[in-house]
Amino acid sequence: PTQLSDDPTHDTADHFSTRAMQRTPEDVRFVIVPRGSPVEAEVGMLIEKRYAARGLRLGAAAATRDEHNLTTIAAVCGSRVVATVSVRCDGPQGLLAEHLYPREIQARRKLGGRLCELTRLAADSEFGSQPALAGLFNAAYRVAVRTYGATDFVMEVHPRHAAYYSRMVGCRIVGSE
Repeated sequence: PTQLSDDPTHDTADHFSTRAMQRTPEDVRFVIVPRGSPVEAEVGMLIEKRYAARGLRLGAAAATRDEHNLTTIAAVCGSRVVATVSVRCDGPQGLLAEHLYPREIQARRKLGGRLCELTRLAADSEFGSQPALAGLFNAAYRVAVRTYGATDFVMEVHPRHAAYYSRMVGCRIVGSE
């Protein structure tokens, strides 16, 4: 895996919460997850475990999409994946969020936005580190901007978590539950 940075606060956009970015444990590193790697399998298990705990499934749409515009990032503590998020760049097949929010997505495109979707977010409940999650979002932001040229980000979240993402990451709610 490719390590993104030893400093999770480096190159952070102003809209990220500085409270959540103050310190990441030194033993957490953020890596790009290569396809077919053992880390990818561990990421998949973490996602399945966390989504199942909430009664959610990834669904067939996630498995059948063209994944060449997808970059997965993992927060790794020691040899254990403790959190993950994937960045999907908008393309001819669109974004997964577009199935439920087509008007909202199209509105951003009409304004000239280059969209990226943050998806497959999962964090190990035993680890529970806000600084590690903040570092993960920082890494996702950098991948989206530097790799895909993103100007806008979308993500579907569990309604129970919407206030957290608004407060800690600076998200705005643009669609209904």
